[in-house]
Amino acid sequence: MSDEPKVPVDDTKPARPNAGYPLTENNNSEEEMVFYYSREHRLQRAPKSVRDLYRETAPVKFNLLRPLISTKPKAVMFVSVLILAVMSIFTSVWYHAGDSADKNLGGNRISAVALRHEGTTIIVLKKKDTR
Repeated sequence: MSDEPKVPVDDTKPARPNAGYPLTENNNSEEEMVFYYSREHRLQRAPKSVRDLYRETAPVKFNLLRPLISTKPKAVMFVSVLILAVMSIFTSVWYHAGDSADKNLGGNRISAVALRHEGTTIIVLKKKDTR
């Protein structure tokens, strides 16, 4: 037998501190639950981007040109790229049109091609029969 004194057990005291409290509310009454949430009130205080998300409008259809010219800087950049593209096409066509530089000189057809290599200009003249 042990010499420890016996501590009286109090049955009126719960085993844990919250054992006597109802952790869930058993609300079996027919009362309607009250919600304190109002979407309209929340959207009034929300930023413009959030309000735009909740606006009931038809979805925007796919458009290839609209994103390219939606703002003024984008439109200026788009027009600049178009102008440069047209100029490069025109320049390349105009430059290559001069490749067939055959000239008639005294009844002879002569073509000339020139290039520059290591500081030296090389000119090639070709004579072709006109027959």
